[in-house]
Amino acid sequence: MNWLFAFGLPAAPEWTFLALLALILFGPSRLPDLARGAARLLAQLHHAKEEFQRELLQLPPLPKIEEPPGKRALDQASLTIPSSTQKSLEEKEFS
Repeated sequence: MNWLFAFGLPAAPEWTFLALLALILFGPSRLPDLARGAARLLAQLHHAKEEFQRELLQLPPLPKIEEPPGKRALDQASLTIPSSTQKSLEEKEFS
């Protein structure tokens, strides 16, 4: 939770105090420049957010990954048990 809004939005007395504090700290000549800079920063952030969302929506879907054609044959060949070994295994099971 944002600590600034922990007790709700600032009301008129709080905003007045913040405005007077900014006026005292920065002076009347520099305050408009700071406000313009803050507005430019917010506009740039908004533009960057929209550009990022636009790029995300334009991404093509990921391609499907398929097995190479020879891999399945290799897997089946490696699982095939030679007949002599299979006979010896069957003999051991029944004895």
